[in-house]
Amino acid sequence: MAASVVAALKTLFSLLACVMFATLLWAIAMDGLASCVDLRARWLFVAYINFYINVAVIGIWFVYKEASWMRAVVLILLEIVFGSIITSGYIVIQLFKLSHEESSKDPLYFVLVKHEKRSALFFL
Repeated sequence: MAASVVAALKTLFSLLACVMFATLLWAIAMDGLASCVDLRARWLFVAYINFYINVAVIGIWFVYKEASWMRAVVLILLEIVFGSIITSGYIVIQLFKLSHEESSKDPLYFVLVKHEKRSALFFL
């Protein structure tokens, strides 16, 4: 049962990353990057606030999960630039890192909660 859950989660987050990547490419191809910023639109302000609250929460999770401060910082910067593409891809990578035993027990715990021992050095 748990193995099928892991397979479904891998598929789901891979699909989400692909959908977001395709959406990003479509928006850039249709309007270019400059048209995304209309400072007169109130929804843009709300979207920015929503986005950065989301980045803060996911960034805290990256810092918790990663053994290296440098990797966590790079992931946060990538999250700011690429958004949910990075989040979905990161979760897929974490799912593929699970051992057979972890996959059969509680895969969501091992993906979301388990973290590596923090390196004493900033960049390792």
